[in-house]
Amino acid sequence: MKRQTRSLLMVLALAAMVTGMLAACDHHSTRVTDDLQFELFQAHLHTPYVVGAKPTIMVTHGGDSVVGWKVESTDSSVISVGQEKPYEDRNTLYVPIEAVSPGTADLRILNNAGKLVTTRTVQVEAPDRIELVHAGLKKIMKQDAPVLTDGDTVQILIRGTGTFEVLYYHEGHRVFGNGVLEPVSSSEDLTATPKTTFLFENREWLTLSPNRFAETNSVDLMVGGVRLGRISVESVDATAIARVEIDAESTDGLKKDDTFYLMARALDDQDRDIFGVDAHWSVDNVEQTGEGDLFEATYDSGKTATVTAQVGDVQDSVEVHTSGGTVQTSNTIGCSTVPVTGAWPLFLALLGMAMMARRRRRQTMRR
Repeated sequence: MKRQTRSLLMVLALAAMVTGMLAACDHHSTRVTDDLQFELFQAHLHTPYVVGAKPTIMVTHGGDSVVGWKVESTDSSVISVGQEKPYEDRNTLYVPIEAVSPGTADLRILNNAGKLVTTRTVQVEAPDRIELVHAGLKKIMKQDAPVLTDGDTVQILIRGTGTFEVLYYHEGHRVFGNGVLEPVSSSEDLTATPKTTFLFENREWLTLSPNRFAETNSVDLMVGGVRLGRISVESVDATAIARVEIDAESTDGLKKDDTFYLMARALDDQDRDIFGVDAHWSVDNVEQTGEGDLFEATYDSGKTATVTAQVGDVQDSVEVHTSGGTVQTSNTIGCSTVPVTGAWPLFLALLGMAMMARRRRRQTMRR
């Protein structure tokens, strides 16, 4: 308990430090950022936006009050602007916007005297391709994780769930935003549910859950009434699992007590992934609490442990430098409730960034 209290105090202190640094660094400048993906010290506008996205932008001017400030769009048919709302400290202006149609528009930032302070050019584009990336493989393999595109087939355990991050593209480049996916299942035997996470990282996800054995159904990936892809989902039972393989996230650059993931991949006799499979985990023959396809391990270069994942009668073991860890599932993707406005989400984001600082540094080293 004392250790948890100290950790929380450190997180709060770091969050406060981040807030102070941002204000100090921008004392005489205007910052315009959005809430799509918080990256430590790298908040910005993630343009181009995908048609239909409704991000919130935040405007600050050092430590000065922004009460009475306004944001205008030079073309409301491309970007529409909602009602501005200053935070209680009067130093941050929250402004909901909507990406209405493809095109380019400027966001004009006006102070309380109606004087133009700064502008930001934003683009809106209609996606022409959707990619799905399994949440577990993304943790393990990062940018090298395999993707599902139009016409691909994925295997999911009957009454299991596979969770996939949704990525949008236009003419080969990424477009940003979420809350726009409209999955249409070919049968009630396949449940396809879009989800959006708002806490720390704002992303879109799709969960696929087959509820009938030996059925192949499909899901159309729709945006704005346009089908951008179709994924076939083959439901299989446990007899299709030929083996289990543990894949480990790279530990290059890790320091003591950093975390890294192991994933138990269920494979068929053709080495194709079967998602939605939970494993029993043990560390040095000590059974771990819970079931899931992920094991979040704590790095310790001075200790070596044998981690085992078992599914039915098949299992795999690996030796890793760890002092222990916890069982997780790739279907846990964070906070997916409706976001709130005001500075509370900013505080939560800062809190989250502080908690994730070590991991961010590690990921940056790999890129």
